[in-house]
Amino acid sequence: MLVLCGVLFSFVSCLGDANEFGDTLVPKTFTKNPALGHWVSNQRHSFKKSQNGIKSCGISKDQIRLLNNIGFQWSLRITDSRKYYQKFRDGESSGRMTTKETQLLNNTGFEWGLRKTDYWDSRYEELVSYAKEFGDTRVPRKYTKNLALGNWVNNQRNNFKKFQKGITSCGISTDKIQQLSNIGFEW
Repeated sequence: MLVLCGVLFSFVSCLGDANEFGDTLVPKTFTKNPALGHWVSNQRHSFKKSQNGIKSCGISKDQIRLLNNIGFQWSLRITDSRKYYQKFRDGESSGRMTTKETQLLNNTGFEWGLRKTDYWDSRYEELVSYAKEFGDTRVPRKYTKNLALGNWVNNQRNNFKKFQKGITSCGISTDKIQQLSNIGFEW
């Protein structure tokens, strides 16, 4: 009974969070309510296991239905949202994307068709701006103004090292290497 009360409390907390913030995008490390963040993370993990056919996944169909009814976000990854939208648009019911969620994302101007090349080009433009502002391309890995750019620059260096070792499926091409070199990128 205590477990059921805990689950019910977490569900009600999640419902309250959805009403307060307009979504259920509760991160694992939710400082306002750490127990809720942990519970939500467990639900996402259990759901993923259930989708992979694992019977003892820790979440029932009724629990999934209840969470779906409040618009629970099963994934925090944007790429997953794009993938689920594609299935939703193609008429497949994955249970992960609803009409309401699609409308909410459309209302925010969400870019459904963003591809890896668009992402790379976007980060490259940010790097060009950084170079103009600071006179170099040495973006710190933990650049507080733009953490994604710092990580991206670090990834380009790592991909370049793999490319030099002959690993061509590493996410960087000779064209991208040339583009980066043209702006003085320090490998």
